[in-house]
Amino acid sequence: MKPSELPQSYEEFAQRKEWAGKVAIDGTDNEWLKAIVQYYGERDGIDLVKRIVATLRPVVTDGHLAMARATGAGEYWVSLNNYVNLSMNVKLAGGSIDVWALDPVTLFFGQVGVNAKASIRTRRGLPPTSCSAGNASSSLPSSGGCRRARTCSRTRPASSRC
Repeated sequence: MKPSELPQSYEEFAQRKEWAGKVAIDGTDNEWLKAIVQYYGERDGIDLVKRIVATLRPVVTDGHLAMARATGAGEYWVSLNNYVNLSMNVKLAGGSIDVWALDPVTLFFGQVGVNAKASIRTRRGLPPTSCSAGNASSSLPSSGGCRRARTCSRTRPASSRC
């Protein structure tokens, strides 16, 4: 597919009748569904998802990694609600897959695993921390939004973003 042929919104996506049966969707992705409902409102968001399902008759998968691998292998044309990092890992391994963003882009917190004994905690001026689930979860906002993990240093080059 050429980039110019790709839908730019979920509404456009729901009109792609020729893609029926060629689209995969992860049936366990409640974060994606919640983001759609929050953006469009409950009634319109649910209606949009119903139109996508009715038009595209997506194959429901169980797990984002399996869906990315199957899309990269050509089993599906598109994986609707996949994670960018998984698609890119499949691409780096030689799979025929790429990503593009639909408007609106749905975002949610990802988790990072850190070995509590890792020596990297004090490098690059980062303060040593206690890495426990309790500390991590208490630093996140309680209802949506975004919180910086650290502030930008004034000594960083202007081209560097954080």
